[in-house]
Amino acid sequence: VFIDTLLLCSLTGFTVMLNYTEASKFAHAPIKAVIAAYSAPFPPPIGNAVALAMSFAVLCFGFATISCLSHYALECADFVSKKPFVRKLLIPAYSLFVLLGGVIPSEKAWAISDATVGVMTLINLFVLIVGRKEIANETNFYFENKKIRPLSGKNSKTP
Repeated sequence: VFIDTLLLCSLTGFTVMLNYTEASKFAHAPIKAVIAAYSAPFPPPIGNAVALAMSFAVLCFGFATISCLSHYALECADFVSKKPFVRKLLIPAYSLFVLLGGVIPSEKAWAISDATVGVMTLINLFVLIVGRKEIANETNFYFENKKIRPLSGKNSKTP
């Protein structure tokens, strides 16, 4: 995450800024703007190859993201309920949302994505606040002993 955020996102931001004239032609299509920014400095045969390579990289990144998030969703569903019907409902629902994400306007897809991340963040903040004492105890134990103890139940105090 560190390398992706610091290196790749910064590199992309600098590339778009350096080639803003080309990127700004696609102000309403961010992926096209990035591809244009990366391919702009090169003459047509090489620039076309760069654009193709960037398109392939975006495709791979999108596929990896969809696959990873589906795994997270299934793991969360298993944590919430061990009943098989939960997984059987989740898989087609997730697939439907992936399909919808590909056909609705990108502004709406990003708005939905932002809203769902916001909801997940609020849930996580609530859980962190509720579990703050247990989190503090486990953190202190870890740094005092430099190891992780197995939990034997809620608020376990046994080493």
